[in-house]
Amino acid sequence: MPGVGTSSLRTVRVPPAFAPVFLRAQDYVRRYFLQKEEDPEKSTIRISGERYILVRAASMSVEFVDLVTSLYADRGPSEARAVANNLLFDLAHALGKADARSFQAKMGVADPIEKLSAGPIHFSFAGWAFVDILPESRPTPDEGYFLIYDHPFSFESDAWVSRGRRSDGPVCIMNSGYSSGWCEESFGLPLVAAEIECLAAGGSRCRFVMAPPGRIEEHVARCSQTGTEQRPNPSPVGLSGAGERVTVPEFFQRKRLEDEVRKHQELLERRVEERTAALEHQALHDGLTGLPNRLLLHDRLSQALLTASRLKTPLALLFMDLDRFKEVNDTFGHHVGDQLLQQVGERLRQAVRAADSVSRLGGDEFAVLLPRVDGVAAAVTAARRVLGALESPFVVDAHVLDVGASIGIALAPEHGADSETLMRRADVAMYVAKETHGGHAVYSAEQDHHSKSRLALRHELKAAVESSGLLLHYQPKLDLRTGAVCGLEALVRWNHPRHGLLSPEVFLPVAERSGLMEGLTQRVLAEALGACALWRGSGLNLGVAVNVPARGLQDAQFETRLLRLLAYAALPPDCLTLEIAERSLIPDGLHIASILERLRSLGLRVSIDDFGTGHASLVNLKDLPADEIKIDGRFIRGMARSASDTLLARSAIDLGHAFGRTVVAEGVEDAATLDLLRDWGCDFAQGYEIGRPGPLEGIVEQLGNLKPPLL
Repeated sequence: MPGVGTSSLRTVRVPPAFAPVFLRAQDYVRRYFLQKEEDPEKSTIRISGERYILVRAASMSVEFVDLVTSLYADRGPSEARAVANNLLFDLAHALGKADARSFQAKMGVADPIEKLSAGPIHFSFAGWAFVDILPESRPTPDEGYFLIYDHPFSFESDAWVSRGRRSDGPVCIMNSGYSSGWCEESFGLPLVAAEIECLAAGGSRCRFVMAPPGRIEEHVARCSQTGTEQRPNPSPVGLSGAGERVTVPEFFQRKRLEDEVRKHQELLERRVEERTAALEHQALHDGLTGLPNRLLLHDRLSQALLTASRLKTPLALLFMDLDRFKEVNDTFGHHVGDQLLQQVGERLRQAVRAADSVSRLGGDEFAVLLPRVDGVAAAVTAARRVLGALESPFVVDAHVLDVGASIGIALAPEHGADSETLMRRADVAMYVAKETHGGHAVYSAEQDHHSKSRLALRHELKAAVESSGLLLHYQPKLDLRTGAVCGLEALVRWNHPRHGLLSPEVFLPVAERSGLMEGLTQRVLAEALGACALWRGSGLNLGVAVNVPARGLQDAQFETRLLRLLAYAALPPDCLTLEIAERSLIPDGLHIASILERLRSLGLRVSIDDFGTGHASLVNLKDLPADEIKIDGRFIRGMARSASDTLLARSAIDLGHAFGRTVVAEGVEDAATLDLLRDWGCDFAQGYEIGRPGPLEGIVEQLGNLKPPLL
């Protein structure tokens, strides 16, 4: 081999485009085989330190096949030959992979193309066969890999021909296995080679196709049908001669199945990894904005506190709650509110440094972690920058929305050295900022006691909602035309273990800020309808009214849940009146008109509560699908003292009738006011003069003892 130079290819023939890389490979192989040591006394030949074992072509290609075929003769010639071919292919494939690894490691070959190119050259140097690679070959490291090559002479076919033997199929099985093993190792891609023309089967040369197992049959069929024109004097291509149909041997089919199993396994593993990553991301990020959630904030804050403690530098945590966000949700619905939150999250990201972390804690609350900050003044500056980012109006679905924010600031180590303390104190400062309308506030211990109580109230309210810890009182509603009680309004109360009976004015704002209104509303509706079923069962044919936030009406599941509750209580829809505060209809009462109309079409009654306090436009009120309006009690109670309240109350009655609605007066506390309302034509009245709110048992007993015309 020393005579083989590197200026021209002596061992292979390749398309001109492949020549440079094959020349480099030829030099690798030439140097590899130069390191040859022979020691007959020890019966060894070593090449580059590896002991070579020489196997006679006839021994493997002819005698071995004959032996195995005879051992499996009882299974028939085809199956016996298939067993022999499988054994030969697997052995040669393993040898090809092992030789490639050894060669590439010893010669320091790293480039996949050079690794592969060394294979055919190594084939020739080792005496297996001269290799002629055809131009249509595309040895790319992917599923498009395709190699077609000839052996004008092959050691296996020569063993058959020299014995005057003729095969009815390809005989160069070791050739196919070794070549595909070498190339598979080089590219890290499963490959198989199939002999499509064989000297021992009557062909003019030995021709092979190499491709990924999943595509080998496709390439074999194509080459068998069309032949190839890239070399002079082409002969027909076929496993057994010209024109015969090609059937891919069993071991290639097995490799294909193995490859398919591998691909499915890889696909499954990839999907599992993607799903796992998605679940991990979902567990640590807010699904609406994509921002880190409270769990991830807690982790990042803990890590930042450790770093700050080690470096002895302060960090700051900002808790932010949006102002006027509830109005947006109540007026325009969840869809607009969600889009607004997404835009807020994006503005916050742009307002902070790359090293800072923005999180969404839930509802309309966000947090900003400043892992490195130069004291309180710098933290206040960052808070002002965040507030400034929210000053420009937001545009969502053609609605121009203006929201502000309140930010609480806590610093470590000044206000706390652990994540729980720092988060709680940032929350305390946020509520101080909201109460003072100052935009931002830095935590101070003087403000902590009251705020801690309020935070405790929030957690206790959540537990009360989840465990049915709330109770309902009922207040009668009087028909002024007949003098009979015509219904009851359910009013929620909270019997707090320390503070006693709390009115809704105390805890409903907490529920709204804490995202508890949906669960609370469902609890109230379920209990009120259950109570209604009880008193109707006892002979009191009265309906019940329940206050519902406009945001709750716009929940896509509200109608379904409500109908389910009515069905469970076995009540007709017209026994329930839904009361919606006028102020929640600002500024676009028409936004929920379709929802109210659908609810009324089901038989439910709709009432506009607290009429006169929300400043809703008359056009919107006129067009809203509602059965009644309820004049706010402040105007009714003020009639005895204020001429303007008297005028407003009478005007509201006339206006309601003009709109085709019945009118209810709330807050009636004396007989004179009741008589006046009756004289003005008001339809219904509620108030202490008629009956105070009370528990179900007392109200039912009270109504049961009433005589006409009150009942």
